Amino acid sequence: KNELRFTDKEQMNVAVTDCVMSMAQKGYKSICFISSASGEFDHVNEIVDKLSQVVDTCVLEKSILSSAKSLQSVQKYDCVILVEKLDQSYYEDIIRELEYCERFNVPVLGSIVQR
Repeated sequence: KNELRFTDKEQMNVAVTDCVMSMAQKGYKSICFISSASGEFDHVNEIVDKLSQVVDTCVLEKSILSSAKSLQSVQKYDCVILVEKLDQSYYEDIIRELEYCERFNVPVLGSIVQR
């Protein structure tokens, strides 16, 4: 089986390009990355840095489930992207994040799942 495989750098560039194109299509200028998982996220900080160069505002916030400051903060952005970790993020927490975003009218642009 001949599968197409991307390097980490190529995957990051695809994620950045996808974000930029989706934001432009919807007229969004600011974006916030949120996660219910704890710990460091490989490459997400790099994605945030690259996006910061081409969009008005791009930040990585703590979980909106455990931080009132983050919950208030996400309302300032045009959209959010959920960043989750395989085998660490709980399905119920992801659903709660989506419900909060819907309740506060914060569009979810997409998600990144890290292995």
